[in-house]
Amino acid sequence: MKNKRVIFLLLMGISVVQGATVNLLGISQKDSLDRYYLTLSFDGPPEYVTSQKFAPPTYELKLVGARWDQGDYSKWTNTEPLIKYVLKTSKRTLGKPIIDIKFVLTQNTSIELSMSNETDLVLSWETPKKIEEKEEISEEETIFSQRVSLNFKSAALFDVVRLLTEANDLNVILGDEFIDAGTVTLSLDNVLLQTALDAILKVNGYEWFMQDDIIIVKSREQEFIGELFSKIFPLEYGDATIIGPALAGVMTDKGLATPFSSRAEGEADHLLVKDRISAFYQIEKVIKQLDKPQKQVNIAIKFMETTLKEEEHLGIDWAFRAEAISPFPSDTLPETFDFGELLGDMKGLNAVQLSTPLLSIMMQILAADNSAKLLQEPHVTTFNNQTASINVGTTIP
Repeated sequence: MKNKRVIFLLLMGISVVQGATVNLLGISQKDSLDRYYLTLSFDGPPEYVTSQKFAPPTYELKLVGARWDQGDYSKWTNTEPLIKYVLKTSKRTLGKPIIDIKFVLTQNTSIELSMSNETDLVLSWETPKKIEEKEEISEEETIFSQRVSLNFKSAALFDVVRLLTEANDLNVILGDEFIDAGTVTLSLDNVLLQTALDAILKVNGYEWFMQDDIIIVKSREQEFIGELFSKIFPLEYGDATIIGPALAGVMTDKGLATPFSSRAEGEADHLLVKDRISAFYQIEKVIKQLDKPQKQVNIAIKFMETTLKEEEHLGIDWAFRAEAISPFPSDTLPETFDFGELLGDMKGLNAVQLSTPLLSIMMQILAADNSAKLLQEPHVTTFNNQTASINVGTTIP
């Protein structure tokens, strides 16, 4: 995706953001032990849209219908990761004054934005010792996973969409009918860019999709070639017939997931997904989370034959067997294993429930006795929570 984009607008006219003009009275800073605070004070409720870029790390605040009489300026700070903010005023084609504030960061961090007393806009972020390093993400993830905040009252829908896409350096195409799409009042705080577009457009009867790095906004009734994108996901471990239905929660209303097999006879190991390109970020995340190795269980059985001694007519006396072959071979027991303690409660018992380490020792006792021999040792491995069976028998021709 290009670093610098141009916004394409197919428009026949220009609408104006509704709402009163407010004045930015001042900017103040306050610190605490674990957070920094930057407060913008106004003489009325401000309307704004935010955006955050990951490369280079910056946070931008666009104030619509706001005035600043002290001119453009920049200020260096000692509140790392914020090292500088730049304020510029302009008058765009919206016909209202706009204040653009760009915050330059040394690393990506979450900046929280909140309103105080309806006229103060407060930005806050954690001190460096609280910030954890984040993994680098792809440019596609940057677009659809970055978070924005918006606050508008009775603003033209066209203007809100235009400001949101412009603030995030996105190309957008709007049809003529979108000019008179009406007004919208919204307050969104730290939501995904994709979620913000869905919320703004769908409640007003519009949809959007992305094609060749351009966002196209259309009414729900319209159909466009290239609106849907198809991709095949090969699965290494999961079953496509199970993963496919699980995608219903992240696909759009036009999404479709079709499982199929790459072999003539075999389990479905591929998934064909068809949906809007904007939905594939979440779709791929869900598939990666589900396509993981399943836990396996190994079940082993030992059939041993032994000759009962005179004292064992009612069953095997394990304590007697252990004493009969003592000392027990030292290389078969751990150094810290107390054999006598394990057998203490079992003397005189002929039927017990053995734990895994104790069962292993019992088998070694029998193996060390010349009167016992191992007949069969079948085993089977299966997936966790799956049924498995072992058949042992003799086949007679």
